[in-house]
Amino acid sequence: MNDVRSIALDVLERARREQAFVDDVLEQARGHELSRRDQALLTTLVLGATRYRLTLDHLAQTISGAREIEPPLRSILQVALYQMLFLRIPHYAAVDAAVRQAPARARKFVNAVLRRVQREIAPAAESPRRLLPRPGAAPLAFRSDIFPEDPVERLAVVHSHPLWLVRRWAQRWGMEKAEGILRVDNVPPPLTVRARIPRDELIARLQAEGVTARAGTRSESVVLERAGDIASLAVFREGLFQVQDETQMGVALRLSGAKLVVDLCAAPGGKAIHLLDLGSKVVAADVSLERLPAARMPADVRVLVADGRRPALKAVFDGALVDAPCSNTGVLGRRADARWRLRPKDVTAMTGVQRALLAAARGLVAPGGRVVYSTCSIEPEENEEVAGPGETTLPTERAGGGFLAVVGGVGRDSEDNRRP
Repeated sequence: MNDVRSIALDVLERARREQAFVDDVLEQARGHELSRRDQALLTTLVLGATRYRLTLDHLAQTISGAREIEPPLRSILQVALYQMLFLRIPHYAAVDAAVRQAPARARKFVNAVLRRVQREIAPAAESPRRLLPRPGAAPLAFRSDIFPEDPVERLAVVHSHPLWLVRRWAQRWGMEKAEGILRVDNVPPPLTVRARIPRDELIARLQAEGVTARAGTRSESVVLERAGDIASLAVFREGLFQVQDETQMGVALRLSGAKLVVDLCAAPGGKAIHLLDLGSKVVAADVSLERLPAARMPADVRVLVADGRRPALKAVFDGALVDAPCSNTGVLGRRADARWRLRPKDVTAMTGVQRALLAAARGLVAPGGRVVYSTCSIEPEENEEVAGPGETTLPTERAGGGFLAVVGGVGRDSEDNRRP
């Protein structure tokens, strides 16, 4: 356990110093010789402390009276507090480990903060300023008004989201619906895959490799539990499934029946392969071969390194897909630190690119063809204001949120060169 806590601390500090995605640093840390159980705990500690960073920092600073806590100590407190508040780990164990991890000059401070938080925990409370919501568990009560008085600020702190984003959602959706989205963002999402063989057969193969698997809500989806390193699975190496959210599985289906399809933002390739499995011939275009390695794509998919706004394609396609780059506000639960990288300007930063991609796609389809525009955003500036009316899906416990619209093309009448 102590080794896992130390590794978790190292991951958080390295991600901070290098300004790297915590998921990427965590993936490298899994190279340690850890049991599957310890790998799961490491993931829980790192992603939990990252998701709840604002909540944990608020508690540490409020309890200590410090205006700011230096980064190494902040990470130590985050890991310890996450265990104390959200996991069934004895408080003494979390406190003891944190004190030993702290430099000698700060051990009394770390011990005092954690012990005071421990004493603040109460059997029950009625005031919302004393309640901390927890995924899958009853709210944790405190003895004093430890959270902000302003309702929007309080939502931001207890659900650990940027204040500007919470204000935006509260204004658009109302407080109740906004809080529902915030809650879902903090529920560790399941690992969902799309079966490329009959689903029951894939589940049986997964179970034979020691993976707990069950049917998802879509006919082709499978939910994996305690899968560990999926790249080590034989079924993964054989290409029998693809990691994909259930909402994402519905995007390619809107182009089902199209004989020739171009995917203008194809990386990392999941939707292009889905289109292939649906019987289409596919051109998968992206700006970088590193983002869309040809070696990982089936031979039947033509990989094209090109800017989707100017793809230099002459073929007239039956369908086009624009899975546009966006702010990803509909899938903040998938990447624990994505919420902390967002800035208000990011909501409109890509609208010019999105419109150009959509225009290029519409110019590549034959009359009567379909263009599917999708994002992982729930912001109107990136969705309806770009593509017109469509379907916005808010995040739920089973899937992320996003936007999908099907529009007509403005393509050419030419029938020449209809093969990629």
